Amino acid sequence: MNNSSKHVLLNGVILGNHSELVNENRRALASNDEALNYLTQKFSSQETIEREFQTIPTKRMSAGTSTSQYPENQARNRSRYILPYEDTRVMLHPNTRNPHGYINASNIQIPVAGRLFKYVITQAPLSNTIDDFWQMVWESNARVIVMLSNRHEEKAKLNDQPVYWPTQKKSKLNLRHFNIKLQNSTSNRFLTTSIMHIKPVSGGERRAIYHLHFSDFSTDSIAVPSSEDAFLGFIDAVNSVRRHVENERAHETNNGVLANGKEKSSRSRSIGRTSLIDVTNRIRSQSVENGGWRRKLTFSSNGQSSTSSHNSETSSSISSSNGSHHYRETNTDYFFPTIVHCVDGTSESGVYVLVEVLIHCFENNINVDIAKVLRTLRQQRMHLIRNLHQYRFVYSVIINYLQKSRLI
Repeated sequence: MNNSSKHVLLNGVILGNHSELVNENRRALASNDEALNYLTQKFSSQETIEREFQTIPTKRMSAGTSTSQYPENQARNRSRYILPYEDTRVMLHPNTRNPHGYINASNIQIPVAGRLFKYVITQAPLSNTIDDFWQMVWESNARVIVMLSNRHEEKAKLNDQPVYWPTQKKSKLNLRHFNIKLQNSTSNRFLTTSIMHIKPVSGGERRAIYHLHFSDFSTDSIAVPSSEDAFLGFIDAVNSVRRHVENERAHETNNGVLANGKEKSSRSRSIGRTSLIDVTNRIRSQSVENGGWRRKLTFSSNGQSSTSSHNSETSSSISSSNGSHHYRETNTDYFFPTIVHCVDGTSESGVYVLVEVLIHCFENNINVDIAKVLRTLRQQRMHLIRNLHQYRFVYSVIINYLQKSRLI
């Protein structure tokens, strides 16, 4: 497993630029105030939103899913109807237990305003895929895990939703190839933030992993957050952690700690002791209670401009399998992917990623079309956002965000 981190996971395809996400009728919108008025008027017509949602293809029909359907891989899927596309699936380093390197997870990449947002959307680990999940965390070089679910013990047992991380401070989860140790954990009403260390059994570097669990969802099949303010506060907390991770990376790069893309183990050990508690305390001070969100979300990283000279991006034009869009392959290693999962890897996960991408677009005065963004996401993972209630929630929470942004 020493060389597993060299195995590149980000084999997904992405849109060439954000212009394909913009509604031609909205290019003239000069401000977020105009976008707010446009969305509010549109949202007032339930028939309009329903018709729009029904016209968005649930999946890319011409995309293959062959690896997911091999007999030895079928037990790794929660549903035979929710499968990763062949050209965007996460590919793990093969081993004797998993000769195809298969996991039900998809690479999602969205370029917005000069920043490539990278996600891995996956289902909640099954009892037989916990090892695969942590292998994916390691090989993707991820540092942030976003968990979206109300976890009730009895229901979790029925649906095979094991606790895949250590829950007691300083306790360990010992897997075949990795050891996971819980360093610290804080909770409020809807958010639990855990800081863990992952280290290969064979030795080598140790990495800090942030696990953020949001649990404010309706208990029925609609599966939408109960509070828009709490959900916005959670997104803010996730992005605070992401900025911290990226700034740590920038600090290491600028001080020569990173050599040839590899982290020196001595530095990675010190990270967990020096600054992680500070981030935990900042998150604890951020309220995600009802009415607790009070400021405009900021997604840009302070370390981005200072590290641009250390990174190169290569791209080549390719076509999607249906030929209707042009894509490019991108090699950007500086920004880590964020792993996002709900139970099935489509419902709450789709809501989270769509809302976060939309907020980042509006933050940069890009008045994108919500339906086009969802269509783009579904071309990379099928069935994201499962019902009309979730789609209406996206409109409602974006309107909420734009209204509060006017007060800043």
